[in-house]
Amino acid sequence: MRPCSPAAALVLAVCAGAVSAAAGELDVLDGAAIARHLREVEAEKRALTPAERKIDHAIRRRPAAVPRGLGLHEAEPDPELRVSVRLRSVAPQDLRDLAGCGFELERLDGASMRAEGRATPAAAYRMAELPPSPR
Repeated sequence: MRPCSPAAALVLAVCAGAVSAAAGELDVLDGAAIARHLREVEAEKRALTPAERKIDHAIRRRPAAVPRGLGLHEAEPDPELRVSVRLRSVAPQDLRDLAGCGFELERLDGASMRAEGRATPAAAYRMAELPPSPR
């Protein structure tokens, strides 16, 4: 590595100072902002019912439709999603219960007790209301 001339070192120091000053102004990860966000998320989670806690946050926060007039295609009111379901069992009755909620089974893995398929957000909420597995 070549040694740096005094002029080059000065330029580097000035640039580093400018970058760190700009970064300080744009610091969105300061402690107060993070603490506020965490309090909001914790309050949102406490407000959920036990069944709602089973629903992934990406489904809970999904907008029902794109607002009109934005020049975008309007979303379906209840679009079908690809979902993965943790099963209480692979018994035929439990799979019928899921289907009765609107779950369309595509793949079943009895070893990992997972089912993959399609469901609307409304169907995901109905599946979350199913009784828990007996322990």
